[in-house]
Amino acid sequence: MRVLLVNPPLRSITNRVGVGFQLPLGLVMVGGPLVDAGHQVTLCDADALGLSPRRIAATVARTQSSVVLVGHSGSTAANPTSIEVMAAVKAAMPLATTVYGGVYPTYAADVLLERYSQVDVIVRGEGEATVAELVSLIASGGGDFEKVRGITWRDLNGRIRRNPDREPIVDLDPYRVAWELADWSLYKAFGTDGAAAGIQFSRGCPRTCTYCGQWAFWKRWRHRSINRFVNDLQLLHDRYNVRSVWIADENWGDDPELLHAVLAQLAERQLDLAIYCSMCASDVARDIEHLALYRKSGIRFILMGVESANDEVLQRIGKDNPQEMVKTVATELRKNGILSVVNYIFGIQSETHRSMWQSLKRIFDLDADFINALYYTPHGWTFDGRRTDPAEVVQFDQTRWSYRNQVIDAGALTPAQFFLWIKLIEAAAHLRPTWLSRLVRREFPDVQRLLRWCFIHTSAVWVTEIYEQLAHVRFHQAGRIQPDLARLLLPSGQRGSSSSIHPQTALLYRKSE
Repeated sequence: MRVLLVNPPLRSITNRVGVGFQLPLGLVMVGGPLVDAGHQVTLCDADALGLSPRRIAATVARTQSSVVLVGHSGSTAANPTSIEVMAAVKAAMPLATTVYGGVYPTYAADVLLERYSQVDVIVRGEGEATVAELVSLIASGGGDFEKVRGITWRDLNGRIRRNPDREPIVDLDPYRVAWELADWSLYKAFGTDGAAAGIQFSRGCPRTCTYCGQWAFWKRWRHRSINRFVNDLQLLHDRYNVRSVWIADENWGDDPELLHAVLAQLAERQLDLAIYCSMCASDVARDIEHLALYRKSGIRFILMGVESANDEVLQRIGKDNPQEMVKTVATELRKNGILSVVNYIFGIQSETHRSMWQSLKRIFDLDADFINALYYTPHGWTFDGRRTDPAEVVQFDQTRWSYRNQVIDAGALTPAQFFLWIKLIEAAAHLRPTWLSRLVRREFPDVQRLLRWCFIHTSAVWVTEIYEQLAHVRFHQAGRIQPDLARLLLPSGQRGSSSSIHPQTALLYRKSE
């Protein structure tokens, strides 16, 4: 069976002028079991290549692919272009089976199949086992998918069928990642020599923040074996000339013994890799005495979700990030040659000029290396999303639901005021004298190079986003959204039932599964 994996052309500003395009990790992870089952699999990264839906359809025709699987890591914002791609595919190859996967389609499966006839099957949740079973069934000539767990589909009579959920994969090691499908010349990041890759060690997160749906999507926290993970990094380094790696885990630092064992193996192998990862600030604070090991293993960036400067907001959303702790962590990381990147989400609370000013002051006091200013984006399947009134939506263009644009009414601030405040905070945080002085320090030459590279590219993103806001972004008055559009933007479908449970009771649910 010929299968085409398509990463649709979202073409975000962050990728185009910022860090660069990222390997479509989810697709190559699904591709591994397909290749190993004997299928002929091709990867089309239309995002990195800038291909139009029509050219993607031409690729389907040229490769004579019977199954076209579409998925994107930024699945909510990429949904419109994903739908366009599948429409073009169906126009060119009506008999091809279109399969759609990712976080957003997992929860929006019913509404997507109702609205778009070009979508044949939606894979809910993690896809390796589900896609392998589905494609094997198609290859055998089977058109009745009712026994394939973890899919929503349209039968021959046009009825939408939702099959039972598939249980989470217990042992991840047998599912090989098909690194060989990638064109590695497309992926560069952070100015390092060689290619850039994403890789996953664990899935899920033991924490249950109210605005995040990852803990409910993956359901259980699991991880690959240390040897398998490190061997994959060795393979990427040796065979594909990968020199920078993003650890695509929601939270890989929760178990200190496991994390230290992984880092010890990486340090022992002395791979020439610059590693970028996300961690909870409290986990880094726990490991202050181990930061030399972090550095030796190759870690150069740690992204931490601080989320808010308001302690009451932090308590409400389930974050425990005291200002002084995060400040200490940023300082200690800097002493050890590791850059700190701090996420702040604006709009979780009703914002005012006073609240934005307070955030700016706390960001200055924090003194992290980079501030990543994001807009509150309450996905419908999260706890916060479920209690969001659709009347609060001010951005009807789903391609803007990317955390880089305002989508929900900010309260006392107009969209223009809100945008100007965020751009001011970003500029002030990265132009303060203490930060600029780090561009010329020489304690860690590799970190200095990273700082300079990031300063240039984040500045380019900053300017481009201002142009985009003025030239193309339009807002609607709160309260004007139509019910059918609200259902598309805030889908309430769920994988299992944990996404509807308040985080205070979620851990009990997870332990009982």
